[in-house]
Amino acid sequence: MLRMHRDPWRPARPARIVAALAALVATLAACGGGDSSGSDVTVSSVKAATDAEKTAATAGTVTRGGASGPTTGAFRADPPAARVALPVFPGGAAVPTEALVVDGNAFLGRVTVDRATVDAAGADATTLVWLRLDGEARWLERPKAAVRILAAPALLGPFGTLDLLESTQASLTPLGDDKVGGTAVTHYGVTLTPLARSSGIERAEVWADADRRLRRVLVVTKPTGANEATTTDYTVEYPAQIDVQAPDASDVTTSADRDGPALAPAAAYSRIAGGDDGGVQWTLEHAPGTESSNCFRLTTSPALTLVNNTSETCIETPPADGLAEWQVDFPFSNPTGQAADVVVGVAFRDTERAEFRFADETRAPARAVVPGDGYTAIVWVGPADPAVGFATIALARSAELSCGPGSITDPAEITDPDELARAREFPWSCTTD
Repeated sequence: MLRMHRDPWRPARPARIVAALAALVATLAACGGGDSSGSDVTVSSVKAATDAEKTAATAGTVTRGGASGPTTGAFRADPPAARVALPVFPGGAAVPTEALVVDGNAFLGRVTVDRATVDAAGADATTLVWLRLDGEARWLERPKAAVRILAAPALLGPFGTLDLLESTQASLTPLGDDKVGGTAVTHYGVTLTPLARSSGIERAEVWADADRRLRRVLVVTKPTGANEATTTDYTVEYPAQIDVQAPDASDVTTSADRDGPALAPAAAYSRIAGGDDGGVQWTLEHAPGTESSNCFRLTTSPALTLVNNTSETCIETPPADGLAEWQVDFPFSNPTGQAADVVVGVAFRDTERAEFRFADETRAPARAVVPGDGYTAIVWVGPADPAVGFATIALARSAELSCGPGSITDPAEITDPDELARAREFPWSCTTD
């Protein structure tokens, strides 16, 4: 029997949350020193001033329902790094844990709970990714872009929060003068675009000083599937000391999937696509699966080693009203250094266009775009050089998606062969432009 529950940290990958992982909360505003007009202050100008500080420390609270707990963090802008203490809310109680960002990937420190608590979380991915059963690895590793999918401002920190606000074209409205820890600031309301709201943000406010540096953040989030809204409120100080290392690999997992209803083919496989590309013969097959899932099988000759070491899997159908990022899963892809490159995506909305990009900055349409009953298969098979590293997918009734392996969220990131090779060790996923 096969089973592949939809990993709640993938959209099928935020990204990005998860996200990235991950990418993340964008552009805030600040004038300061008592000037409340703020007419020339934008999210981008606050981001530029904040990024220039290079490191930052945060302290505040995270509240969900009637429970609340402290959060503290140390963050580096570039290359992204973070060590964050924050609460999670299994069963409605605030339980302290920690998270790390190292080398572009997020490590979530999961808390041990019983099966009943996992089952009670239901489809709430913002809780599920922080939970483990006894005997499971403590740390869940995910690309930093995935963090954005779960709208986790405490983990995004000041740099990631501004990234997200800027990328979703949020704007600032001055609300008046204020003080944060004795520092004169201007308080801004954040006007959110539909794209920002699709990332799970319901409300945001920021405070910036006279140098336009971010000094306080208040964000209310409720991503699709979350049972309750979460309010994150923290202050920001500069600079910060940050020393963070990845956890021991023996206590790290890259899958949030766990035992549940078995997913398996409910009928025989049938061929839906195939070819001879890049020196590799390939065949993609589909079968309807149990629990309303879709099952896929990929065969290649010569055989390619695939991420997650599986050539057959079943995918749970995502909620139709979920984030656009949740509507695309990538069951098959391979690391670099093999005879050819392969990427197989499955979209659960009609697909209008799919294009892949490569390390030499060239691009090409998907090798195959195959509409099925409730899904569309998107396939790239081609030479290993130049390496594939990015895709844009346009879904019906959705913004265009930016897709890539691991922490890749922009085509500019795939020209570095070392960075691309590291990213290709992880599954692909998408974020909204």
